[in-house]
Amino acid sequence: MYKNIVVAIDLNDETSCRKPLLSGVELARTFGARLHVLTVVREVEAILQAKTATLGYDVIPADLENRIAALIRWVRRFRP
Repeated sequence: MYKNIVVAIDLNDETSCRKPLLSGVELARTFGARLHVLTVVREVEAILQAKTATLGYDVIPADLENRIAALIRWVRRFRP
């Protein structure tokens, strides 16, 4: 029925995104769909982080990838 499931999460509060993430995983498994996880970085926050980092904007995507990878590991603990 569904080919793609999108779950929007707020990485500023990881505890609030766990339930929607688990629901998205369950729906994706049920329908054999692909799960897409979406988060938004506020531009002001990104600019401030980039100005304080020696590597500039390269640090931001790496940090997001690490945080999302940690959530993926958390979700995998609940695999049936």
